[in-house]
Amino acid sequence: MIFSGKWGKVPLCNEKAERAPHIGRFCFPLCWRCTMIMVGLIIGAFVCRCISPGIQTGIIFSILIIPCLIDGLRQRYTSYVSTNLKRILFGFMAGVGMFVFTFSIFV
Repeated sequence: MIFSGKWGKVPLCNEKAERAPHIGRFCFPLCWRCTMIMVGLIIGAFVCRCISPGIQTGIIFSILIIPCLIDGLRQRYTSYVSTNLKRILFGFMAGVGMFVFTFSIFV
């Protein structure tokens, strides 16, 4: 089974408990970056109610994805270790950017 003994101990996305939110001893199933991407996607739905869709809007909001991409790839392929604060901020920005970009391009 995929959860075999790890559920509530490490996040499913990267299996590093120090990079995930906790409630007591329970570890959330997603790390800070992934959790905030999900929150950003939800907030992005509200942002879309206040803007006009279009290619220009999509391109502008796609810029919000770049810091998360750079931070994640830099951490993956170098010895750099990001902080949870950066993961939270960049994940949130990426989530909003992804939702608004997708909404603007396809609506």
